[in-house]
Amino acid sequence: MSRVYLQAKKRSWEEKGLNGFALTSEAVEIWQPTWNQPGPRGILMTYNRPGQAERIAEMKESERINSTLTQLGQWFPGLHGKL
Repeated sequence: MSRVYLQAKKRSWEEKGLNGFALTSEAVEIWQPTWNQPGPRGILMTYNRPGQAERIAEMKESERINSTLTQLGQWFPGLHGKL
């Protein structure tokens, strides 16, 4: 298993009625561990299961972040500009 955490300045997904949790068709779950935290900032986390976890773990940090942003962009459009 591997996880990638991305912190956003604002929980824009909540403004769109999304809760920040999702299951994907890949071996990835999306979690929002800051759902009950005060303040505007939020964290989206990808929880990568076997197969995907090894692929993500082998990436350089910048590649891992860009790959995760691209992946999350499918469900949370405009996220890249809010980090």
